Amino acid sequence: MNREDKKDFFRNIPSLEKLLSTEKFKELNQYYPRKLILKISRDYLDMLRRTYNPENELIDCSAEHIYMHVTGELKKHDRKGLKRAINATGVTLHTNLGRTPLCKRAIKRLNEILHGYCTLEIDETGKRGSRHKRVEDLFLELTGAEAAAVVNNDSAAVYLVLEKLAKNREVIISRGELVEIGGGFRIPDVMKRSGCHMVEVGTTNKTHMEDYKKAISSGTGMLLKVHTSNYKIIGFTSSVSVEELVGLSGKEKIPLFYDQGNGLMINLRSYGFEHELNVIESIKAGVDIIAFSGDKLLGGPQAGIILGKKEYIEPLKKDPMMRALRPDKMTLAALEATLEEYLYSDSPDIPLINMLTVTPEKLKIKGEELLKEIDAVKSPDCRISLQKGVTETGGGTFPGFTMPTFTIAIKSPKGAKNIQEKLYRLCPPVYSRIEEDQVLLDLRTLIDEKDRYDLLQSLKKIFNN
Repeated sequence: MNREDKKDFFRNIPSLEKLLSTEKFKELNQYYPRKLILKISRDYLDMLRRTYNPENELIDCSAEHIYMHVTGELKKHDRKGLKRAINATGVTLHTNLGRTPLCKRAIKRLNEILHGYCTLEIDETGKRGSRHKRVEDLFLELTGAEAAAVVNNDSAAVYLVLEKLAKNREVIISRGELVEIGGGFRIPDVMKRSGCHMVEVGTTNKTHMEDYKKAISSGTGMLLKVHTSNYKIIGFTSSVSVEELVGLSGKEKIPLFYDQGNGLMINLRSYGFEHELNVIESIKAGVDIIAFSGDKLLGGPQAGIILGKKEYIEPLKKDPMMRALRPDKMTLAALEATLEEYLYSDSPDIPLINMLTVTPEKLKIKGEELLKEIDAVKSPDCRISLQKGVTETGGGTFPGFTMPTFTIAIKSPKGAKNIQEKLYRLCPPVYSRIEEDQVLLDLRTLIDEKDRYDLLQSLKKIFNN
């Protein structure tokens, strides 16, 4: 390549100004920040100029090629950070996907307060108020508890209760409840950090009332029961129920703290679930302090809820740690709206509860409708079918329990992993599961119309490439 060829090479590289004036690049401004488009375009043009080589005649400097590169980089940028995703795994409480969608009332409330100022800590007289007052009143109305406090998650709630109410005292707990949950959060570790002295009773598989009675001493400050959350011991087992511990707690005048973990407010037995006390039933049973997550089975935002008797909850509100652990306006707004949905709607529309209670018959009907739409756009070499299956609740709830479901199964000669990875890279990304070299799209977590529509558009892109 001589000097003239070199000039031609650089002359063929369009200027940034000329590039951005084309219609395709102008359209990108509707979807991406202008500064980001400028940066990616400028960097690529600089790279083209640096790669000049007299022996290389294969470098494509056309505006079309540059546009394809820039859009590819912009799509990569889209995949970074938090973004909307489509959950086709069937796992309703999928921790990695944000646990649970919020109800429409909560979304509307968030939209209202995020567009300006809000009455976070001010009352109708213009004086400073409490950020917790409204949400506490709603919890008391819904559950019948005497008092309530809210922190940023259940782990924080457990720590605060133990540190404030049992520091330097003995806390009795069954060995079968020394659990570890996601992120390495271990009950023994948090008990040690809070300053209380853990007293283990019973064995891993069997704990009796007599074990608790024998462990009680003048140094005992609390009885602690922990929901085993994400595992279940079966076979030769026995444990002491919440109701039995309430009786012992009252007799010995030692507070009972139940880390219930999930905030279930209704009875799911009629839907085939195993029975366990929900929050309202635990309060009625007489538990002194209960802690649970705002998103686990309650269907609200991530938060740590502490309910119970005033004599134990009020001191928590005045603890200096409360300021470090308190929730922000978005959490409180979403939580208030979720509780209002339970309290004031004739038929509460909680997405999580809807997904847990939808019947297999309804899932089959939705599946048949979606199957026809997918069949119309699928590749000739792909096979799709509607199949029965099972799924789990996830999120450390109802361990070992499965729900019947229906799935759209996609069989491709390119392999299930190939299809699944393409689904990950879409915007919004689609998360599925694989069984027997088939990609399964579970209808239980695809009850939202927008999700199903976007899923269909995503599949069109995959089948057409």
